[in-house]
Amino acid sequence: MGGRGALIGFKNRAGHHNKGMTDTFDQDSITKKDTKIFKTLEKKNFVVMKSTDRIPEEIFIPNMQKVNSILQENPKLYEALGNKKIYIRSEKFSDPHTLACFDDNNPEKTQLIYNKSIIKQNRQQVEAVASSQIKQKFWTPSDKNELVNHVAVHELGHFVQRILIDKQAKVDGKPKNFQSPRYDLNRAKEMRTEIKKICYNTFGQQPKISEYGRNDPYEFFAEAFCEFYTTNNPSATAQALGIYLKEKL
Repeated sequence: MGGRGALIGFKNRAGHHNKGMTDTFDQDSITKKDTKIFKTLEKKNFVVMKSTDRIPEEIFIPNMQKVNSILQENPKLYEALGNKKIYIRSEKFSDPHTLACFDDNNPEKTQLIYNKSIIKQNRQQVEAVASSQIKQKFWTPSDKNELVNHVAVHELGHFVQRILIDKQAKVDGKPKNFQSPRYDLNRAKEMRTEIKKICYNTFGQQPKISEYGRNDPYEFFAEAFCEFYTTNNPSATAQALGIYLKEKL
């Protein structure tokens, strides 16, 4: 991956975009911070862990509020989890510029992971990075008030795609916790093709995505998802993803 200032990572069951994270999951625990949004998320199977305690609240709280607002709009997402939980955590990444990643290598501990380097940043710095990446068209657009949430929403997009792939696997008669990198990749490619068709058939436009999502079906989905939920004027491609979600969730 390339880019200036920051990257967004995604580590799926195929090991895609492994950014060399530490793994302190077994040493982590649920945060003891008595914060209303954390308790709200836990009711929806999203658990905020102690390793996030040092992330500046001016960054982390808006992120969690945004995640919750998307879950409120799409209750079938957390309903699909059943008793399974997704853990919101932090780890040290080998690349200090990677801001966050989604990790589902182990279905029993699906994680949205922040780089511990974010504790050294303030909201203005995070927004400046997002603004720069968007200006270069490396990332899809976000409204000014959503810049601080851009990375979190992108990573949530990976989780949503994971839910949809698992849902399709069930339809296809695959066993519980079925894992196949080839199957995952083929389903992700099919999603991209369907979204592109919706874009052209509904809006009469060829689909366009950021540089980051151009050549990868997982990043295509997450980038379109992020734009759809962080701008009031999403592109035809992002709107096509919204239509796709309504059909599939």
